[in-house]
Amino acid sequence: MLPMIMSKFKPLIFSLLSIVLFFVIPFIFLELGLRIVHGVSIIPGENFFASRIALLKSNSVFYTYDSELGWINKPNYKNDQSYTFGNYGIRLNGENAIAGTDILAVGDSFTLGAEVADDETWPSQLSRRLNLGIVNGGVGAYGLDQTVLRAHQLMRVFLPKIVIVSSIPDDIMRSAYSSFAGANKPYFRIENGELARKNSPVPRYSGTTLEIGPLRAILGRSYLVDWVMRRIGNSEWWLTPGLGYVRIGDYGDTEAASVDCRLLQELKQEANVHGTRIIFVMQYGGSQIFGWPEVLPYVTTVLDCANAAKIETIDLWAEMKAIQKREPETARSFYVMHGDEFGHMNRAGNGFVAEALARKLAQ
Repeated sequence: MLPMIMSKFKPLIFSLLSIVLFFVIPFIFLELGLRIVHGVSIIPGENFFASRIALLKSNSVFYTYDSELGWINKPNYKNDQSYTFGNYGIRLNGENAIAGTDILAVGDSFTLGAEVADDETWPSQLSRRLNLGIVNGGVGAYGLDQTVLRAHQLMRVFLPKIVIVSSIPDDIMRSAYSSFAGANKPYFRIENGELARKNSPVPRYSGTTLEIGPLRAILGRSYLVDWVMRRIGNSEWWLTPGLGYVRIGDYGDTEAASVDCRLLQELKQEANVHGTRIIFVMQYGGSQIFGWPEVLPYVTTVLDCANAAKIETIDLWAEMKAIQKREPETARSFYVMHGDEFGHMNRAGNGFVAEALARKLAQ
């Protein structure tokens, strides 16, 4: 009986042995050899693919893990691009900054002031206009959900009189993600009519199958595969940035806007307890000012519900769109340009935002 079974499966056994002999064994030798030559540990542990797309690995000098928010700016850090962070990862306002914590500003990279110096961010410029101390709590790549949580977190630390919550349209959509830019983040679902917080505490991004897919979860641990992909010019496919983004199952713009509305309402309730003034400002990227004919519905939804919650709101769309139609080069001059691509707001653009806020605060 056994000889008959062996005879039947002999071709299959031969094929498996051939694969091991001609592919698996050489692969193992090449993997070990390359690791030794390049000084990489011979113990397979790190997922090289995940490490490259992970926000906290690729920007490890800039960001640090936070169990409540996913990530924050690295506290007490300064780099050669004039980015200076203080306690709690707040961005400092440059030399001769006005001391005090009268106002707390929270938001994403537009609030943080990406691509400009410390004294060129809009919180820094607003501080000088008002002669008041402003805490810049902006963090790059934040969704509006994280921004509101950051406001709760820092309000209890600095006890400001005013909190400015800034958002761009993209931030609303980021609330529909459980992982963004290669980092896990907190997110919310509406269950039985109530907000239910998920990813609490936020798990560290580790390149699980769910985060990066089964192929890269397995092959990403091979230094040989990673090295070859980069050498033959397949980095664009291998390091697909989209794999660092995980959307919540059935969430789209409507669901994300609904979550953000609830979160803003809760922030307003806490502010009322402490007598804190809340201002919500909607900023826009250059691609939106030049590319959108009108504001998209999910943005209007969030602005409307902020107003309904008796939160003072500033929507910069109408004023910026009017400038873009009348003087397109002036509107373009508000942004850092990368060829034809729009970056973040520059000193002039941040000055425009600061002036709009100063007018609002003077009321």
